[in-house]
Amino acid sequence: MAAKMKLGPHIRKIRKSGTFEYRRAVPERIRQFITEIEGFETKVGRKELTKSLGTRNQREANALASVIDANVQSAFDAAEIKANPPAANVGPKVPVRTLTPAEIQKALANWRKSLIDERKSEILNGIDSNSPYYEGINSVFDGPYNLKQISDYPSSQIGLYLKIPDFDHLLVSAFAAAKLLMDANSPAIPQVRPLFARAWFLAYSELEQMASTPNSIWHSDDGEEVALTGPVLKVAAAETISPVKDTPKPGTTTPIDKFLSDWKKERVASGEMKQRQADMYGRQIKNFATSCGGLSLETVSKRSVRDWATNMLTRTNSPLKITTVRSRIAGLRNYWKYLQGRELVEDRAIFDKLDLPNTNRATRSEERQAWNSEDIPMLWKKAKEKQDTVLADIIRLAAFTGGRIESLTNIKIEHIKIEGGIRSIYIPKDKNYSGERTIPIHPNLELQIDRMIEAVGAESGFLFNLGANNQYAERSPAISKRFGRLKKQMGFGSKLVFHSIRKTAATMFDRAGVSEKVAADILGHKISTMTYGLYAAGSSAPDKLQAMKAALDYKDRSFMDAV
Repeated sequence: MAAKMKLGPHIRKIRKSGTFEYRRAVPERIRQFITEIEGFETKVGRKELTKSLGTRNQREANALASVIDANVQSAFDAAEIKANPPAANVGPKVPVRTLTPAEIQKALANWRKSLIDERKSEILNGIDSNSPYYEGINSVFDGPYNLKQISDYPSSQIGLYLKIPDFDHLLVSAFAAAKLLMDANSPAIPQVRPLFARAWFLAYSELEQMASTPNSIWHSDDGEEVALTGPVLKVAAAETISPVKDTPKPGTTTPIDKFLSDWKKERVASGEMKQRQADMYGRQIKNFATSCGGLSLETVSKRSVRDWATNMLTRTNSPLKITTVRSRIAGLRNYWKYLQGRELVEDRAIFDKLDLPNTNRATRSEERQAWNSEDIPMLWKKAKEKQDTVLADIIRLAAFTGGRIESLTNIKIEHIKIEGGIRSIYIPKDKNYSGERTIPIHPNLELQIDRMIEAVGAESGFLFNLGANNQYAERSPAISKRFGRLKKQMGFGSKLVFHSIRKTAATMFDRAGVSEKVAADILGHKISTMTYGLYAAGSSAPDKLQAMKAALDYKDRSFMDAV
Protein backbone atom coordinates (compact mmCIF):
# COMPACT_ATOMS: atom_id res chain seq x y z
CA MET A 1 0.00 0.00 0.00
CA ALA A 2 1.46 3.33 -1.10
CA ALA A 3 2.28 5.76 1.66
CA LYS A 4 0.05 8.82 1.85
CA MET A 5 1.74 11.89 0.37
CA LYS A 6 2.63 14.52 2.97
CA LEU A 7 2.14 18.21 2.41
CA GLY A 8 5.31 20.25 2.34
CA PRO A 9 6.02 22.96 4.91
CA HIS A 10 4.03 26.21 4.76
CA ILE A 11 1.13 24.64 2.83
CA ARG A 12 -2.41 24.80 4.18
CA LYS A 13 -5.70 23.47 2.84
CA ILE A 14 -8.58 25.94 2.62
CA ARG A 15 -11.62 24.10 3.93
CA LYS A 16 -14.23 26.10 2.06
CA SER A 17 -12.77 25.65 -1.43
CA GLY A 18 -10.65 22.53 -0.92
CA THR A 19 -7.69 24.23 -2.60
CA PHE A 20 -4.23 24.65 -1.09
CA GLU A 21 -2.43 27.87 -0.23
CA TYR A 22 1.12 28.81 0.69
CA ARG A 23 1.48 30.57 4.06
CA ARG A 24 4.65 31.55 5.88
CA ALA A 25 5.23 33.95 8.76
CA VAL A 26 7.83 36.71 8.36
CA PRO A 27 10.19 36.98 11.37
CA GLU A 28 9.74 40.30 13.10
CA ARG A 29 13.45 41.17 13.01
CA ILE A 30 13.56 41.26 9.21
CA ARG A 31 10.11 42.61 8.29
CA GLN A 32 11.23 46.13 7.51
CA PHE A 33 14.13 44.86 5.37
CA ILE A 34 12.07 42.77 2.95
CA THR A 35 11.18 44.87 -0.07
CA GLU A 36 10.48 42.52 -2.97
CA ILE A 37 9.68 38.82 -3.29
CA GLU A 38 8.97 37.34 -6.69
CA GLY A 39 5.28 36.48 -7.02
CA PHE A 40 4.13 38.70 -4.14
CA GLU A 41 2.87 42.26 -4.10
CA THR A 42 5.50 44.69 -2.80
CA LYS A 43 4.60 45.55 0.78
CA VAL A 44 7.09 46.45 3.47
CA GLY A 45 6.47 45.35 7.05
CA ARG A 46 4.09 42.49 6.35
CA LYS A 47 3.77 39.83 9.07
CA GLU A 48 2.82 36.91 6.84
CA LEU A 49 3.08 35.81 3.22
CA THR A 50 0.07 34.06 1.70
CA LYS A 51 -0.74 33.00 -1.85
CA SER A 52 -3.33 30.64 -3.28
CA LEU A 53 -1.80 27.68 -5.10
CA GLY A 54 -4.95 27.31 -7.19
CA THR A 55 -5.07 23.50 -7.01
CA ARG A 56 -6.66 20.69 -4.99
CA ASN A 57 -3.93 18.25 -5.99
CA GLN A 58 -1.34 17.65 -3.24
CA ARG A 59 1.47 16.74 -5.61
CA GLU A 60 0.94 19.90 -7.67
CA ALA A 61 0.62 21.98 -4.50
CA ASN A 62 3.95 20.67 -3.20
CA ALA A 63 5.66 21.44 -6.50
CA LEU A 64 4.29 24.98 -6.74
CA ALA A 65 5.00 25.73 -3.08
CA SER A 66 8.62 24.57 -3.34
CA VAL A 67 9.28 27.15 -6.09
CA ILE A 68 7.63 29.91 -4.05
CA ASP A 69 9.43 28.91 -0.86
CA ALA A 70 12.80 29.05 -2.57
CA ASN A 71 12.14 32.66 -3.60
CA VAL A 72 10.88 33.51 -0.11
CA GLN A 73 13.92 31.97 1.58
CA SER A 74 16.26 33.91 -0.69
CA ALA A 75 14.48 37.13 0.26
CA PHE A 76 14.68 36.18 3.96
CA ASP A 77 18.41 35.50 3.68
CA ALA A 78 19.03 38.86 2.00
CA ALA A 79 16.95 40.61 4.66
CA GLU A 80 18.95 38.95 7.45
CA ILE A 81 22.14 40.45 6.00
CA LYS A 82 20.54 43.90 5.88
CA ALA A 83 19.22 43.52 9.43
CA ASN A 84 22.62 42.46 10.74
CA PRO A 85 25.28 44.08 8.55
CA PRO A 86 28.94 43.31 9.26
CA ALA A 87 30.59 45.78 11.60
CA ALA A 88 32.35 48.61 9.84
CA ASN A 89 34.87 51.17 10.89
CA VAL A 90 32.71 54.27 10.85
CA GLY A 91 35.36 56.57 12.28
CA PRO A 92 35.04 58.92 15.19
CA LYS A 93 31.59 59.89 16.34
CA VAL A 94 30.31 63.33 15.53
CA PRO A 95 30.08 65.43 18.67
CA VAL A 96 26.56 66.08 19.94
CA ARG A 97 25.26 69.26 18.42
CA THR A 98 21.79 70.69 18.96
CA LEU A 99 20.03 71.60 15.71
CA THR A 100 16.79 73.51 15.24
CA PRO A 101 14.15 72.61 12.64
CA ALA A 102 14.96 75.91 10.92
CA GLU A 103 18.54 74.70 10.33
CA ILE A 104 17.30 71.41 8.91
CA GLN A 105 14.90 73.29 6.64
CA LYS A 106 17.58 75.70 5.51
CA ALA A 107 20.04 72.89 4.83
CA LEU A 108 17.57 71.01 2.63
CA ALA A 109 16.45 74.18 0.84
CA ASN A 110 20.07 75.17 0.11
CA TRP A 111 20.94 71.67 -1.07
CA ARG A 112 17.92 71.60 -3.34
CA LYS A 113 18.72 75.02 -4.79
CA SER A 114 22.37 74.12 -5.43
CA LEU A 115 21.30 70.88 -7.15
CA ILE A 116 18.94 72.79 -9.46
CA ASP A 117 21.47 75.55 -10.16
CA GLU A 118 24.10 72.93 -11.05
CA ARG A 119 21.71 71.29 -13.52
CA LYS A 120 20.79 74.67 -15.05
CA SER A 121 24.47 75.27 -15.70
CA GLU A 122 24.80 71.82 -17.30
CA ILE A 123 21.82 72.47 -19.59
CA LEU A 124 23.17 75.88 -20.54
CA ASN A 125 26.54 74.35 -21.50
CA GLY A 126 25.15 71.20 -23.14
CA ILE A 127 26.52 68.83 -20.51
CA ASP A 128 24.75 65.56 -19.70
CA SER A 129 23.88 65.07 -16.05
CA ASN A 130 25.63 62.34 -14.09
CA SER A 131 24.20 63.37 -10.73
CA PRO A 132 23.00 60.46 -8.58
CA TYR A 133 20.17 62.73 -7.45
CA TYR A 134 18.82 63.09 -11.00
CA GLU A 135 20.31 60.68 -13.52
CA GLY A 136 20.88 58.11 -10.77
CA ILE A 137 17.28 58.09 -9.49
CA ASN A 138 16.04 57.93 -13.09
CA SER A 139 17.88 54.63 -13.53
CA VAL A 140 16.20 53.07 -10.46
CA PHE A 141 12.95 51.21 -11.12
CA ASP A 142 10.11 53.35 -9.67
CA GLY A 143 12.79 55.57 -8.10
CA PRO A 144 10.90 58.90 -8.05
CA TYR A 145 7.70 57.13 -6.99
CA ASN A 146 9.52 55.47 -4.07
CA LEU A 147 10.89 58.85 -2.98
CA LYS A 148 7.36 60.18 -2.88
CA GLN A 149 6.09 57.17 -0.91
CA ILE A 150 8.83 57.60 1.70
CA SER A 151 7.89 61.26 1.95
CA ASP A 152 4.11 60.77 2.06
CA TYR A 153 3.91 57.72 4.32
CA PRO A 154 7.00 57.69 6.56
CA SER A 155 5.54 55.28 9.12
CA SER A 156 4.10 52.75 6.68
CA GLN A 157 6.98 52.74 4.17
CA ILE A 158 9.77 51.72 6.54
CA GLY A 159 12.51 49.98 4.57
CA LEU A 160 11.41 51.33 1.18
CA TYR A 161 14.52 53.51 1.08
CA LEU A 162 16.54 50.29 0.68
CA LYS A 163 15.23 50.11 -2.90
CA ILE A 164 17.20 53.28 -3.68
CA PRO A 165 20.93 52.48 -3.81
CA ASP A 166 23.09 54.42 -1.33
CA PHE A 167 20.08 56.37 -0.02
CA ASP A 168 21.61 57.05 3.41
CA HIS A 169 25.00 57.89 1.93
CA LEU A 170 23.37 60.44 -0.40
CA LEU A 171 21.41 61.85 2.53
CA VAL A 172 24.56 62.34 4.63
CA SER A 173 26.34 63.88 1.63
CA ALA A 174 23.51 66.36 1.05
CA PHE A 175 23.65 67.55 4.65
CA ALA A 176 27.45 67.62 4.59
CA ALA A 177 27.27 69.98 1.59
CA ALA A 178 25.27 72.32 3.85
CA LYS A 179 27.91 71.93 6.59
CA LEU A 180 25.68 69.78 8.80
CA LEU A 181 27.68 66.64 9.58
CA MET A 182 26.05 63.39 10.68
CA ASP A 183 27.46 60.04 11.70
CA ALA A 184 26.51 57.43 9.09
CA ASN A 185 25.02 55.26 11.87
CA SER A 186 23.24 58.08 13.69
CA PRO A 187 19.77 57.18 14.98
CA ALA A 188 18.74 60.63 13.71
CA ILE A 189 18.87 59.43 10.11
CA PRO A 190 15.55 57.46 10.16
CA GLN A 191 13.84 60.66 11.35
CA VAL A 192 15.33 62.76 8.57
CA ARG A 193 14.75 60.28 5.71
CA PRO A 194 11.16 61.40 4.90
CA LEU A 195 12.22 65.07 4.93
CA PHE A 196 15.20 64.38 2.66
CA ALA A 197 13.03 62.21 0.36
CA ARG A 198 10.53 65.05 0.02
CA ALA A 199 13.24 67.62 -0.83
CA TRP A 200 14.76 65.15 -3.31
CA PHE A 201 11.39 64.43 -4.97
CA LEU A 202 10.58 68.12 -5.34
CA ALA A 203 14.02 68.82 -6.77
CA TYR A 204 13.68 65.89 -9.18
CA SER A 205 10.24 67.13 -10.32
CA GLU A 206 11.65 70.57 -11.06
CA LEU A 207 14.61 69.06 -12.92
CA GLU A 208 12.22 66.97 -15.03
CA GLN A 209 10.26 70.11 -15.86
CA MET A 210 13.49 71.83 -16.93
CA ALA A 211 14.38 68.88 -19.14
CA SER A 212 11.08 69.22 -21.02
CA THR A 213 11.11 73.05 -21.12
CA PRO A 214 14.77 74.18 -21.34
CA ASN A 215 13.77 77.88 -21.40
CA SER A 216 12.76 77.53 -17.75
CA ILE A 217 16.44 77.68 -16.75
CA TRP A 218 16.17 81.47 -17.06
CA HIS A 219 13.35 81.67 -14.56
CA SER A 220 14.31 82.44 -10.98
CA ASP A 221 12.03 80.41 -8.71
CA ASP A 222 13.18 78.76 -5.55
CA GLY A 223 10.03 76.63 -5.59
CA GLU A 224 8.46 74.99 -2.58
CA GLU A 225 10.54 74.57 0.54
CA VAL A 226 10.40 71.63 2.87
CA ALA A 227 8.16 73.07 5.56
CA LEU A 228 9.27 72.09 9.06
CA THR A 229 8.43 73.50 12.43
CA GLY A 230 8.63 71.94 15.82
CA PRO A 231 10.88 71.22 18.77
CA VAL A 232 14.67 71.40 18.89
CA LEU A 233 16.35 68.29 17.47
CA LYS A 234 19.48 66.64 18.78
CA VAL A 235 21.32 65.10 15.84
CA ALA A 236 24.18 62.92 17.00
CA ALA A 237 25.43 59.37 17.04
CA ALA A 238 24.29 58.78 20.60
CA GLU A 239 21.01 60.68 20.43
CA THR A 240 17.55 59.79 19.18
CA ILE A 241 15.22 62.48 17.91
CA SER A 242 11.46 62.87 17.85
CA PRO A 243 9.57 63.27 14.57
CA VAL A 244 9.37 66.83 13.34
CA LYS A 245 5.75 67.98 13.25
CA ASP A 246 3.99 70.77 11.45
CA THR A 247 0.83 70.82 13.54
CA PRO A 248 -1.42 73.85 13.99
CA LYS A 249 -1.18 75.84 17.19
CA PRO A 250 -3.83 75.12 19.83
CA GLY A 251 -7.08 76.89 19.10
CA THR A 252 -6.41 77.35 15.37
CA THR A 253 -8.68 75.95 12.68
CA THR A 254 -7.44 74.79 9.28
CA PRO A 255 -9.93 74.57 6.38
CA ILE A 256 -10.41 70.97 5.25
CA ASP A 257 -9.49 71.77 1.65
CA LYS A 258 -6.52 74.06 2.42
CA PHE A 259 -3.91 71.65 1.03
CA LEU A 260 -6.08 70.33 -1.81
CA SER A 261 -4.15 72.04 -4.60
CA ASP A 262 -0.77 70.73 -3.38
CA TRP A 263 -2.18 67.22 -3.00
CA LYS A 264 -3.57 67.15 -6.54
CA LYS A 265 -0.34 68.53 -7.98
CA GLU A 266 1.86 65.90 -6.31
CA ARG A 267 -0.45 62.97 -7.03
CA VAL A 268 -0.50 63.83 -10.75
CA ALA A 269 3.25 64.59 -10.90
CA SER A 270 4.09 61.22 -9.36
CA GLY A 271 1.84 59.34 -11.78
CA GLU A 272 -0.29 57.97 -8.96
CA MET A 273 -3.36 59.66 -10.47
CA LYS A 274 -4.38 61.06 -13.81
CA GLN A 275 -5.51 64.68 -13.88
CA ARG A 276 -9.14 63.70 -14.44
CA GLN A 277 -9.17 61.46 -11.36
CA ALA A 278 -7.44 64.09 -9.22
CA ASP A 279 -9.97 66.72 -10.33
CA MET A 280 -12.89 64.39 -9.63
CA TYR A 281 -11.57 63.56 -6.15
CA GLY A 282 -10.91 67.28 -5.61
CA ARG A 283 -14.56 68.15 -6.31
CA GLN A 284 -15.71 65.45 -3.90
CA ILE A 285 -13.37 66.72 -1.16
CA LYS A 286 -14.69 70.26 -1.66
CA ASN A 287 -18.23 68.89 -1.45
CA PHE A 288 -17.34 67.17 1.80
CA ALA A 289 -15.77 70.36 3.18
CA THR A 290 -18.88 72.37 2.27
CA SER A 291 -21.22 69.74 3.71
CA CYS A 292 -19.31 69.72 6.99
CA GLY A 293 -19.99 73.41 7.53
CA GLY A 294 -17.83 74.75 10.34
CA LEU A 295 -15.63 71.68 10.72
CA SER A 296 -11.87 71.95 10.18
CA LEU A 297 -8.97 69.52 9.85
CA GLU A 298 -8.64 69.63 13.63
CA THR A 299 -12.32 68.87 14.36
CA VAL A 300 -13.45 66.58 11.53
CA SER A 301 -14.32 63.14 12.90
CA LYS A 302 -15.41 59.65 11.92
CA ARG A 303 -18.96 60.59 12.84
CA SER A 304 -18.98 63.56 10.43
CA VAL A 305 -17.69 61.31 7.63
CA ARG A 306 -20.33 58.68 8.40
CA ASP A 307 -23.13 61.28 8.50
CA TRP A 308 -22.00 62.74 5.16
CA ALA A 309 -21.86 59.29 3.51
CA THR A 310 -25.16 58.13 5.05
CA ASN A 311 -26.93 61.24 3.78
CA MET A 312 -25.82 60.47 0.20
CA LEU A 313 -27.11 56.90 0.56
CA THR A 314 -30.48 57.61 2.17
CA ARG A 315 -31.60 61.02 0.83
CA THR A 316 -34.97 60.98 -0.90
CA ASN A 317 -33.75 62.95 -3.91
CA SER A 318 -31.42 60.84 -6.09
CA PRO A 319 -29.69 58.64 -3.48
CA LEU A 320 -26.30 57.27 -4.51
CA LYS A 321 -25.29 53.62 -4.71
CA ILE A 322 -22.94 52.25 -2.06
CA THR A 323 -20.20 51.72 -4.67
CA THR A 324 -20.36 55.41 -5.66
CA VAL A 325 -20.17 56.56 -2.05
CA ARG A 326 -17.21 54.28 -1.37
CA SER A 327 -15.45 55.78 -4.39
CA ARG A 328 -15.93 59.26 -2.92
CA ILE A 329 -14.63 58.11 0.44
CA ALA A 330 -11.55 56.67 -1.34
CA GLY A 331 -10.64 60.16 -2.55
CA LEU A 332 -11.00 61.58 0.96
CA ARG A 333 -8.92 58.75 2.42
CA ASN A 334 -6.13 59.41 -0.08
CA TYR A 335 -6.13 63.12 0.78
CA TRP A 336 -6.09 62.31 4.51
CA LYS A 337 -3.09 59.99 4.08
CA TYR A 338 -1.29 62.79 2.27
CA LEU A 339 -1.94 65.09 5.24
CA GLN A 340 -0.83 62.40 7.71
CA GLY A 341 2.37 61.83 5.75
CA ARG A 342 3.26 65.48 6.28
CA GLU A 343 2.04 65.39 9.88
CA LEU A 344 -0.48 68.14 9.11
CA VAL A 345 -3.21 66.17 10.90
CA GLU A 346 -3.22 63.77 13.80
CA ASP A 347 -3.01 60.06 13.11
CA ARG A 348 -6.76 59.40 13.33
CA ALA A 349 -8.41 56.58 11.32
CA ILE A 350 -11.58 58.53 10.57
CA PHE A 351 -12.35 56.68 7.30
CA ASP A 352 -12.06 53.09 8.55
CA LYS A 353 -14.94 50.82 9.68
CA LEU A 354 -17.68 53.36 8.95
CA ASP A 355 -20.44 50.71 9.03
CA LEU A 356 -22.51 52.41 6.33
CA PRO A 357 -26.12 51.34 5.62
CA ASN A 358 -26.23 49.35 2.38
CA THR A 359 -29.75 50.37 1.45
CA ASN A 360 -29.39 50.35 -2.32
CA ARG A 361 -27.02 47.53 -3.26
CA ALA A 362 -26.86 47.12 -7.03
CA THR A 363 -28.52 43.93 -8.26
CA ARG A 364 -27.33 41.88 -11.21
CA SER A 365 -30.22 43.27 -13.29
CA GLU A 366 -28.83 46.79 -12.70
CA GLU A 367 -25.29 45.97 -13.85
CA ARG A 368 -24.03 46.86 -17.29
CA GLN A 369 -24.79 44.13 -19.78
CA ALA A 370 -23.22 42.65 -22.89
CA TRP A 371 -24.72 43.39 -26.30
CA ASN A 372 -26.32 40.51 -28.17
CA SER A 373 -24.03 39.62 -31.03
CA GLU A 374 -26.85 40.59 -33.45
CA ASP A 375 -27.04 44.12 -32.01
CA ILE A 376 -23.48 45.14 -32.87
CA PRO A 377 -23.93 44.95 -36.69
CA MET A 378 -27.13 47.00 -36.20
CA LEU A 379 -25.16 49.71 -34.35
CA TRP A 380 -22.53 49.73 -37.09
CA LYS A 381 -25.19 50.05 -39.83
CA LYS A 382 -26.87 52.94 -38.00
CA ALA A 383 -23.55 54.79 -37.75
CA LYS A 384 -22.95 54.19 -41.48
CA GLU A 385 -26.46 55.44 -42.22
CA LYS A 386 -25.61 58.67 -40.34
CA GLN A 387 -22.38 58.86 -42.38
CA ASP A 388 -20.33 58.75 -39.17
CA THR A 389 -17.48 56.69 -40.61
CA VAL A 390 -15.21 57.12 -37.58
CA LEU A 391 -17.90 55.83 -35.19
CA ALA A 392 -18.70 52.92 -37.53
CA ASP A 393 -15.00 52.02 -37.76
CA ILE A 394 -14.43 52.07 -34.00
CA ILE A 395 -17.54 49.93 -33.36
CA ARG A 396 -16.22 47.34 -35.79
CA LEU A 397 -12.67 47.51 -34.41
CA ALA A 398 -14.02 46.94 -30.88
CA ALA A 399 -16.12 44.01 -32.08
CA PHE A 400 -13.07 42.22 -33.52
CA THR A 401 -10.59 43.07 -30.71
CA GLY A 402 -12.64 43.53 -27.52
CA GLY A 403 -10.59 46.68 -26.87
CA ARG A 404 -11.49 49.54 -24.51
CA ILE A 405 -12.51 52.74 -26.27
CA GLU A 406 -9.63 54.83 -24.87
CA SER A 407 -7.10 52.17 -25.98
CA LEU A 408 -8.58 51.99 -29.49
CA THR A 409 -8.60 55.77 -29.99
CA ASN A 410 -4.92 55.90 -28.99
CA ILE A 411 -3.73 53.33 -31.58
CA LYS A 412 -0.97 54.83 -33.71
CA ILE A 413 0.11 53.77 -37.19
CA GLU A 414 3.41 52.65 -35.66
CA HIS A 415 1.47 50.24 -33.41
CA ILE A 416 0.56 48.10 -36.44
CA LYS A 417 3.31 45.47 -36.26
CA ILE A 418 4.20 41.90 -37.17
CA GLU A 419 4.25 39.40 -34.29
CA GLY A 420 4.90 35.72 -34.89
CA GLY A 421 4.50 36.29 -38.61
CA ILE A 422 1.02 37.78 -38.10
CA ARG A 423 0.01 41.39 -38.59
CA SER A 424 -1.06 42.71 -35.21
CA ILE A 425 -2.02 45.79 -33.17
CA TYR A 426 0.19 46.67 -30.22
CA ILE A 427 -1.68 48.18 -27.23
CA PRO A 428 1.08 49.88 -25.17
CA LYS A 429 -1.09 51.20 -22.37
CA ASP A 430 -4.40 50.20 -20.82
CA LYS A 431 -6.25 50.10 -17.51
CA ASN A 432 -3.55 47.99 -15.79
CA TYR A 433 -0.18 46.40 -16.57
CA SER A 434 -1.82 43.26 -18.05
CA GLY A 435 -3.49 45.53 -20.62
CA GLU A 436 -0.21 45.96 -22.50
CA ARG A 437 -0.56 43.38 -25.23
CA THR A 438 -0.46 42.60 -28.94
CA ILE A 439 -3.72 41.63 -30.67
CA PRO A 440 -3.65 39.86 -34.06
CA ILE A 441 -5.65 41.68 -36.72
CA HIS A 442 -8.72 39.59 -37.52
CA PRO A 443 -8.85 38.72 -41.24
CA ASN A 444 -12.16 40.61 -41.53
CA LEU A 445 -10.43 43.77 -40.23
CA GLU A 446 -7.48 43.78 -42.65
CA LEU A 447 -9.11 45.85 -45.40
CA GLN A 448 -10.59 48.34 -42.92
CA ILE A 449 -7.17 48.89 -41.32
CA ASP A 450 -5.59 49.43 -44.75
CA ARG A 451 -8.31 51.93 -45.70
CA MET A 452 -7.89 53.85 -42.42
CA ILE A 453 -4.10 54.08 -42.80
CA GLU A 454 -4.50 55.31 -46.37
CA ALA A 455 -7.11 57.89 -45.29
CA VAL A 456 -5.06 59.45 -42.48
CA GLY A 457 -1.63 58.94 -44.04
CA ALA A 458 1.14 56.69 -42.78
CA GLU A 459 2.96 59.64 -41.18
CA SER A 460 -0.09 61.16 -39.45
CA GLY A 461 0.36 59.41 -36.11
CA PHE A 462 -2.98 58.10 -34.90
CA LEU A 463 -5.15 55.56 -36.71
CA PHE A 464 -8.30 57.57 -35.89
CA ASN A 465 -8.55 61.22 -36.86
CA LEU A 466 -10.59 62.56 -33.93
CA GLY A 467 -9.68 66.24 -33.90
CA ALA A 468 -8.80 68.05 -30.66
CA ASN A 469 -8.43 66.17 -27.37
CA ASN A 470 -10.31 67.22 -24.24
CA GLN A 471 -8.76 69.14 -21.32
CA TYR A 472 -7.24 65.90 -19.98
CA ALA A 473 -5.58 65.02 -23.32
CA GLU A 474 -8.04 62.11 -23.70
CA ARG A 475 -9.14 61.16 -27.21
CA SER A 476 -12.20 59.03 -26.47
CA PRO A 477 -14.83 61.21 -24.68
CA ALA A 478 -16.24 62.87 -27.83
CA ILE A 479 -16.62 59.61 -29.78
CA SER A 480 -18.04 57.94 -26.66
CA LYS A 481 -20.75 60.61 -26.46
CA ARG A 482 -21.61 60.10 -30.13
CA PHE A 483 -21.98 56.39 -29.46
CA GLY A 484 -24.23 57.17 -26.47
CA ARG A 485 -26.53 59.33 -28.59
CA LEU A 486 -26.62 56.69 -31.32
CA LYS A 487 -27.67 53.79 -29.11
CA LYS A 488 -30.22 55.97 -27.30
CA GLN A 489 -31.85 56.88 -30.62
CA MET A 490 -32.04 53.15 -31.35
CA GLY A 491 -33.95 52.57 -28.11
CA PHE A 492 -31.20 50.91 -26.04
CA GLY A 493 -31.05 51.68 -22.31
CA SER A 494 -28.34 52.80 -19.88
CA LYS A 495 -27.09 49.26 -19.11
CA LEU A 496 -25.70 48.94 -22.64
CA VAL A 497 -22.66 51.13 -23.34
CA PHE A 498 -19.60 51.04 -25.59
CA HIS A 499 -17.74 48.94 -23.02
CA SER A 500 -20.54 46.36 -23.43
CA ILE A 501 -18.97 45.44 -26.80
CA ARG A 502 -15.96 44.21 -24.81
CA LYS A 503 -18.31 42.12 -22.66
CA THR A 504 -19.82 40.69 -25.83
CA ALA A 505 -16.39 39.64 -27.14
CA ALA A 506 -15.58 37.99 -23.80
CA THR A 507 -18.91 36.13 -23.88
CA MET A 508 -18.26 34.92 -27.44
CA PHE A 509 -14.81 33.62 -26.45
CA ASP A 510 -16.36 31.75 -23.54
CA ARG A 511 -19.14 30.19 -25.63
CA ALA A 512 -16.65 29.14 -28.30
CA GLY A 513 -14.63 27.22 -25.69
CA VAL A 514 -11.55 29.47 -25.92
CA SER A 515 -9.25 28.94 -22.94
CA GLU A 516 -9.33 31.62 -20.25
CA LYS A 517 -5.61 32.27 -20.72
CA VAL A 518 -5.84 32.94 -24.48
CA ALA A 519 -8.97 35.10 -24.09
CA ALA A 520 -7.30 37.11 -21.30
CA ASP A 521 -4.21 37.70 -23.45
CA ILE A 522 -6.41 39.08 -26.25
CA LEU A 523 -8.61 41.23 -24.00
CA GLY A 524 -5.87 42.34 -21.61
CA HIS A 525 -7.49 40.80 -18.55
CA LYS A 526 -5.44 39.94 -15.48
CA ILE A 527 -5.07 36.23 -14.67
CA SER A 528 -4.84 35.67 -10.92
CA THR A 529 -4.33 31.90 -10.79
CA MET A 530 -0.92 30.58 -9.73
CA THR A 531 -0.25 28.54 -12.89
CA TYR A 532 -1.26 31.15 -15.48
CA GLY A 533 -0.82 34.41 -13.62
CA LEU A 534 2.64 33.87 -12.18
CA TYR A 535 4.53 31.47 -14.42
CA ALA A 536 2.90 31.29 -17.87
CA ALA A 537 4.25 33.28 -20.81
CA GLY A 538 1.83 35.03 -23.15
CA SER A 539 -0.18 33.12 -25.74
CA SER A 540 1.36 32.89 -29.20
CA ALA A 541 0.07 35.06 -32.03
CA PRO A 542 -1.21 32.02 -34.02
CA ASP A 543 -3.13 30.75 -30.96
CA LYS A 544 -4.73 34.15 -30.40
CA LEU A 545 -5.66 34.53 -34.07
CA GLN A 546 -7.16 31.02 -34.20
CA ALA A 547 -9.30 31.84 -31.13
CA MET A 548 -10.48 35.13 -32.65
CA LYS A 549 -11.44 33.49 -35.94
CA ALA A 550 -13.35 30.74 -34.14
CA ALA A 551 -15.22 32.96 -31.68
CA LEU A 552 -15.82 36.38 -33.25
CA ASP A 553 -18.39 35.51 -35.90
CA TYR A 554 -21.27 38.03 -35.96
CA LYS A 555 -23.19 36.14 -38.72
CA ASP A 556 -24.18 39.34 -40.57
CA ARG A 557 -22.19 39.06 -43.80
CA SER A 558 -22.30 42.78 -44.62
CA PHE A 559 -20.73 43.49 -41.22
CA MET A 560 -18.23 40.64 -41.40
CA ASP A 561 -17.01 41.45 -44.90
CA ALA A 562 -17.05 45.26 -44.73
CA VAL A 563 -14.10 47.26 -45.99
